[in-house]
Amino acid sequence: MSTGGPPSDMPITVRNNSSTSAPAATLVLSLPEGVQVVGPGNNLRGGPLVRFDGVADQTVGCPAGEGTVTCTAEQDLPAGGSVTFVLRLLAGPKSASGTITAGSGAPVPVEVPLTITPKR
Repeated sequence: MSTGGPPSDMPITVRNNSSTSAPAATLVLSLPEGVQVVGPGNNLRGGPLVRFDGVADQTVGCPAGEGTVTCTAEQDLPAGGSVTFVLRLLAGPKSASGTITAGSGAPVPVEVPLTITPKR
C-alpha cells in the first residue's frame, strides 16, 4: 500500500467451523494513524457464492472510518459458513507502517502487519 495511492482491498474471512449456527459476526479493528477505510465502494465480486452443501458465503463491505472501524454481517453465520469483511484501505500522506488489530476482548485475535510505502 502506498500513500496517496488508490484504496487497497484487505479481506478478512471468518469461518464457522462448528456444527451449529452462530450469531452474525462483528469485526472491530483499530487502524494505524493516517490509515482509513473509505467505504465499500464498487467492486466486481458479483453475488455470494454457494457451495455444494448449499451454504452461501457472505461478503460485507466495511463502512468508512478511521481509528476504530466496526463491520457487522447482516445474517447469522450457518454451520460451515463464512463471512468475508472487505476493508478498502487508504493511506494518508503522513501514514506510517503499523499493525491493524482487533478491538480488546475479541474472541479471535487479529493482527495484520501493514507496510506503507511513501509515494514518490
